[in-house]
Amino acid sequence: MAETNKSLSSSKIIVILALVVAIVSIGFATYQYSEAQKLKTTEGQKQATDDEAKALKAKVALLMQLPSEKPTVATIKDITKLKDQPFFNGAKNGDKVLIFTEARKAVIYREGDNKIINSGPIAVTSDQQTSKGVTVLASKNGSSADAKTTVAKISGVTVGEGKATKNYTKTQVLDVSGNSADKAKEVAAALGGEVITTLPSGETAPAGASIVVFVKR
Repeated sequence: MAETNKSLSSSKIIVILALVVAIVSIGFATYQYSEAQKLKTTEGQKQATDDEAKALKAKVALLMQLPSEKPTVATIKDITKLKDQPFFNGAKNGDKVLIFTEARKAVIYREGDNKIINSGPIAVTSDQQTSKGVTVLASKNGSSADAKTTVAKISGVTVGEGKATKNYTKTQVLDVSGNSADKAKEVAAALGGEVITTLPSGETAPAGASIVVFVKR
C-alpha cells in the first residue's frame, strides 16, 4: 500500500488502520471461500467423470467381455479429424470411446442405440514415447544407416532401428501413436519421404515406437 505524506492525527490513524485490517480480513475470507469453491468444483467434476465411466462400463459389459480396470472415457467431438483412422470407421460425433490402458483395448460405444461400433487393441505410449520413439526400418535388401543418422539430428527424438519385410521405392513415415503428426512430417521432410496414414501390408509396428520409418532401398 502506498505510503501517504499527509500528517494524520492519532485518532484518524487508528480509524484507518482498523479499516485496513477489516479490508484485509474480508479479502482473505473471500480468497478462502473462492479456493474452497474451486476445490469443490474440481472434486465434483472428477466424481462425475468417475460415475460416467462406471455407468458406461456397466452398459457395455452387458454386450461384451471387458477388462476389470476402470476405463478412461472420451467423447468424439469431430469425427472428420479421425476419418483416416480405420478404427473409427462407422463412428459419429457423440459416440463414447472407452479406453482400457492396462489391457491396451478400446471400445467405441453409441449410447443412444446401446450399440458397440468397434473394439480392438490400441498402442499405449507415454508422453515421452509419443514425441521421441522413432524406429527406422531398412528395406528388406537395403540399409537404414544414413536415414538413422539423419533422424538422430532432429531435436527431441531417440532413434531405434530394424528391418522391414519388403523393399520400398520411396521412404515412408507413419505416425503409429496418432499423436505425433507434426514430428512425423518433420522426419519425412528430413528424409525426402512422405507421410502415410496406415501400416503397409505385411509390416508390424515395433513395440514402443510412436513413429516408424520405412526406408527406400
